[in-house]
Amino acid sequence: ESSDDSNGKSKSKKETFNPLQSSSDAATSPSSATPISQWDTTNPPEVMKAVLAFMYTGATLETYGAVNMRKLYQVASEYQLNALCQLCEQWCVAKISVNNFRDMVYLAHLHTAKKLKEACYQFAK
Repeated sequence: ESSDDSNGKSKSKKETFNPLQSSSDAATSPSSATPISQWDTTNPPEVMKAVLAFMYTGATLETYGAVNMRKLYQVASEYQLNALCQLCEQWCVAKISVNNFRDMVYLAHLHTAKKLKEACYQFAK
């Protein structure tokens, strides 16, 4: 398939949208993009799978199973996935306990999570 750019020239969809290319690579062929398998990340694979599942399917937190929600919250915040941040915040609010209270307060501060901060305050009363 093809589309017209602002100059009226026809471009293939691969040329007009390739998120793996930086702006400096725009003039090169799509085959020069870095394959996903070569991306480096320090995030656990199950967390990145959960992020991708949310991005592509809108999966809810129940779908993620045993994923480290605190790490998922951190990654969602890093990639500015606000809807996922809200889901993670809701999960954290529901899971506050004596054992994780300190971590939850830290997360509330780190992510400026007002609902989580309020829930921590209420839990401490």
